[in-house]
Amino acid sequence: QNGMHTLGKAFIQLGNKEKAQSAFFRASRLDFDKIIQEESWLNYAKLSYELNFHQQALEATQGFLKQFPKSRKINEAKILLGEVLLTTKNYQAAVDILEPIPDKNLEAKEAYQKVTYFRGLEFYNERAFPNALSMFLRSEKFPEDNEIHALSTYWKAESMYELRKFGEAVTTFEKFLKMPDADKTGVYNFANYALAYSAFEDEKYGKAATYFERFLAGSDKDQKTIDDATIRLADSYFVNKSYGNAMSNYDKIISRKTSAEDYAIFQKGMIQGLENQYDTKIATMQSLLQKFPNSNYADDAGFETAYTYFNKGDLEKSKTDLVGLVAKYPHSSYVPKALVTIGLVQYN
Repeated sequence: QNGMHTLGKAFIQLGNKEKAQSAFFRASRLDFDKIIQEESWLNYAKLSYELNFHQQALEATQGFLKQFPKSRKINEAKILLGEVLLTTKNYQAAVDILEPIPDKNLEAKEAYQKVTYFRGLEFYNERAFPNALSMFLRSEKFPEDNEIHALSTYWKAESMYELRKFGEAVTTFEKFLKMPDADKTGVYNFANYALAYSAFEDEKYGKAATYFERFLAGSDKDQKTIDDATIRLADSYFVNKSYGNAMSNYDKIISRKTSAEDYAIFQKGMIQGLENQYDTKIATMQSLLQKFPNSNYADDAGFETAYTYFNKGDLEKSKTDLVGLVAKYPHSSYVPKALVTIGLVQYN
């Protein structure tokens, strides 16, 4: 046993880890000297990990913890086990091993930061957002790796958004964008998009517009997301009554003929109405009905057309269109409004 232990150390000095691993393994199987057995066992586990024999490293480390529960090197073994579990993507087990370690050293902090981050991603992908948020918060406590720290902050913000904590999500996305190495993560520009959405949901439309613009001016984006950001940018301007900016972005969607073209045409018509361009609004709404007769916005466009005639004083045309709307869309949410308007026309 002593000879194999000495031989293992000699092979380490010579840089021959494979033979050192074999020697330490043989020494660890003998129990004449418990101290030598303990040291050899841990060395065997370490070398197995370094040589990418992950299953052997896992079994050796677990065996060490069971065989030497009161070892002075128990925390070192737990850290090693955590790293092995991280490598084998058994993140929850790694969290369970590393979390109870008091006064974590640098290796433990680095491993814990990573396993909590990756476990958080697993929870996020399972849509277990409270659990994901908890893991990202734990990961943030040990900012040893700047990139992992930034990513934990990003996904913490995404989890907050999913939990409808929109104000907190905005603040956290803003923090992420200012972090060291955030621009190296691959989600840097997308954070502008996510922040904009969070601000939009939080009814901070000016901020939403700012960050949608930043996203569209940045890199790393696909056409589908570009189109969606353009629509939401237009909506942000619309709510803030910046109708010129809203109109130009709705026009972009119309010219691209995206799946949101019908919505953009409808919104364009609404802006024209708000600017008292009644005939233009009617023409726009009718173009929507002609081009997209089965659109989800068809009943909206039909009602707006009829109501615009009402506002213009063309009561008969308004009544005719409203009667047609009720007949064509009997289950539409506009039916009560249409009936009231028909009643007003008849009263007048």
